[in-house]
Amino acid sequence: LQHASAPFIFSGAMAAPVAAAACETLKILSEEPERVARLQANAVFLREGLQSLGYDTGLSQTAVIPVMLHDDARTALFARKLRDYGILVSPVLFPAVAQGAARLRLCVTAAHTQEHLQFARDGWEKRRSAERGRSWSRERADSWVDGWRRCWLTKGSKGPYWSGQAPI
Repeated sequence: LQHASAPFIFSGAMAAPVAAAACETLKILSEEPERVARLQANAVFLREGLQSLGYDTGLSQTAVIPVMLHDDARTALFARKLRDYGILVSPVLFPAVAQGAARLRLCVTAAHTQEHLQFARDGWEKRRSAERGRSWSRERADSWVDGWRRCWLTKGSKGPYWSGQAPI
């Protein structure tokens, strides 16, 4: 209700620490433009690598790169397999997106090195190779989706970062 109700959306003032952090961020961006350039270069490197492997990255031109898989079960299972390779991605499933629009969300930062991004590209390539010629079990994938949703709906859940792996 808080996020969908107009009185809540427009009546809350920004906390002073949040305003100070935003001001400091703008100051850093103006003093260190190389950060923005590095972020853009990192995003292009990863996006083009994924596209060269045949992944659909939608129309994104930002550092938030979607990989459209269109099926909730496949998307959840894909995220799990990437985690097994040491790559943490966020699966975005129904009801967060329309049915048939499931995707994996990757967030590139200026702090990622070329080695980090190449590691991610290599992992995606391994996943693509493993996916070719193999069928995945719908039943197993559906049970994994249900478990993933329960994890997020459980009070006190530590979420996907609980494993201690760095997100990419």
